[in-house]
Amino acid sequence: MLWKAQNKKVFEKDVWDPFVVANLATARFWEFLNVQLKCKPLISPLFSIVSYNRWNRPLHTTIKCNVDASFSKSSQLGGGGAVFRNSADSVLQAVIFKPSFSLSVLEAKAYAFRRAVYWAKVFKFQDVCFESDAKVVVEALAGVRSGEGAFASLVSVMRKKLQDFPTISLMHVRRVCNQVAHALAGSSCAEMEADLVLQSKPSSILKFLEEDVAA
Repeated sequence: MLWKAQNKKVFEKDVWDPFVVANLATARFWEFLNVQLKCKPLISPLFSIVSYNRWNRPLHTTIKCNVDASFSKSSQLGGGGAVFRNSADSVLQAVIFKPSFSLSVLEAKAYAFRRAVYWAKVFKFQDVCFESDAKVVVEALAGVRSGEGAFASLVSVMRKKLQDFPTISLMHVRRVCNQVAHALAGSSCAEMEADLVLQSKPSSILKFLEEDVAA
């Protein structure tokens, strides 16, 4: 009622006082923001289908996770890899995912994304931008595409896990922007006993890291 009354007094005047209007709008904005901060938001990821020709560094407080999957036709196993970088282009963490049980290509892509979300939580990253060249997975997580079977189950689990992050965004990008994760994914093999957190940068990704920064 106070808001309506103040609105009426301000906007019924023949000549508006811009300072009064600005102060009123600012006060209402902060009231709204305070209410929002007291509530746990539902998952509402920023989602975009983009066509970047180069890797883009994240914003100052954001961690960017590039993730990709690997798939063996002979063994029907799917693994993957992910790299976490900050706005200074520094590699914070890199992980190779152990190939999982028998999967389809689509399920392998979803499985790799799920492992990336898991490790982002283990590393205690807060504001994360997940990038992948798996368009179907990104669209499913954003709620603009449905799935079925094991793929749908993986997506459902990930959507719940993503709610634990204060801020997330989901991006689909071209393969050329995802080469580091692609190279890591290619390093996974059936002989791995568990996911491997790399202690140093493997030579297979150095070229792509340099290309991302130089572009």
